[in-house]
Amino acid sequence: MESNISPTISVQWHITTNCNNKCKHCYMFDESTYEKEKNEELSTNQIMKIISDIESFEKKWGAKIKNFFLTGGDPLLRKDWELIFKELIKKDKNIFVMGNPETLNKDNLNKLSNLNIKGFQMSLDGLEETHDYYRNKGSFKRTINAIDKLNNNDIKSSIMFTLTPENKKELIPLMNFVAKKTNALGFSFDILSSVGNAQGIKQNFNASEIKKIFNKYLKEKKKLHKEGYNTFFGEKSNFFKLIRFEQDDYFPSAYEDITAVSGCYIGFTCFTIISDGSVLACRRFPQKVGNMPENSFEEIFLGNKTLKKFRRPYFYEECGHCDFFKVCRGCPAITYGLTGNAFKKNPLCFRKQLTKKNNKNLAPKTNIKLDTNYEEEFKFISKHFSNVFNDEYSRFMKNEEILKLIGKLISNTNEKKQFMREPDKYINKNNLELSDKQKTFIIYYFRQSDQGKVRNIKKYFV
Repeated sequence: MESNISPTISVQWHITTNCNNKCKHCYMFDESTYEKEKNEELSTNQIMKIISDIESFEKKWGAKIKNFFLTGGDPLLRKDWELIFKELIKKDKNIFVMGNPETLNKDNLNKLSNLNIKGFQMSLDGLEETHDYYRNKGSFKRTINAIDKLNNNDIKSSIMFTLTPENKKELIPLMNFVAKKTNALGFSFDILSSVGNAQGIKQNFNASEIKKIFNKYLKEKKKLHKEGYNTFFGEKSNFFKLIRFEQDDYFPSAYEDITAVSGCYIGFTCFTIISDGSVLACRRFPQKVGNMPENSFEEIFLGNKTLKKFRRPYFYEECGHCDFFKVCRGCPAITYGLTGNAFKKNPLCFRKQLTKKNNKNLAPKTNIKLDTNYEEEFKFISKHFSNVFNDEYSRFMKNEEILKLIGKLISNTNEKKQFMREPDKYINKNNLELSDKQKTFIIYYFRQSDQGKVRNIKKYFV
């Protein structure tokens, strides 16, 4: 079943529950489910069957399931981890590991290097005292030492920080520490999802506080880069788009015939499997949508009603009526953790607090029926703009007007700001002939470029 556009889907796979830590704020560790996940962990044969099923889905539908984020627990604690990794590599998959420093011994590092994995992410939950409180004594130093071990084996290293009401004051100091005292290539953070062990954190953020924290992060990011530090500081949360909009660095453009441009991955570009084969809507909250290998990838991804709901605006209490819906959708995991219902209003959203208003109505105008067959749902998913972008990138970049405009915006920061502030006004003022789709492409390109997610375009300017 071929499509003109090939959806790109990433799989996050918790191949084991085993871990050297049961962290005090871990949203993936839950006493009520841990024993089942541990005792019913998928066998090697079951994992191979799932990999084969995913490959069958790709061939049947013309989809691209290229990136696998393997985690746990610690994936390297599985005795057969190398066998699993090799099977994915054999099928031309990209492997990113989200693990712990404790298993990065010489032998494992050598194996990971030979497998040419694309990156290894570890966590720091604050500076040394705070991090060791959440994890265990000595964990901070082991993580810092592991960064150099990874780099010395040509494995890209990155650090993830989970922002909680308890460690919020350490975000900026930790940014500085990572940039100035380590060789980590990247650093990013996201807001805590209050499930699993994280339910033990009783304090809560509010929307105004989150907005202030995000502004401070961007200010510090700019300062550190100006000082010459090259650490890549990610903007993982979709709330960053709200800040960028207010600062005239982003505009939520989305043409009508598109399901979504960017934002929350649920239902569109991600698929989460945990150690016992349960499939979750998202790894950050326990909403089960299927079980593998009993259910096929096709049955779950194209047929599960919960995933279908996450793709449709009218199931969201407030996000579905927002002009940022097609580029944001907040974070249903955070909403679930705070309200018990992933579709309710996100208590941390500060869209209505922005001083800048949008005079263009970008809220979704059409409702897509829920009772679709597999082919109809596949076509609906294919209309996500990331799929359009991936498939039509070269064609867009052959358009002389697009190419000239991108070159102009790259070379002139002020021009770029004017365009991002009010794209339609800029297009009219400069007598440009750009469709809504092309305008969305340019804004999406720059957003992805700022995040380091698009290919080098120098060849287009030769």
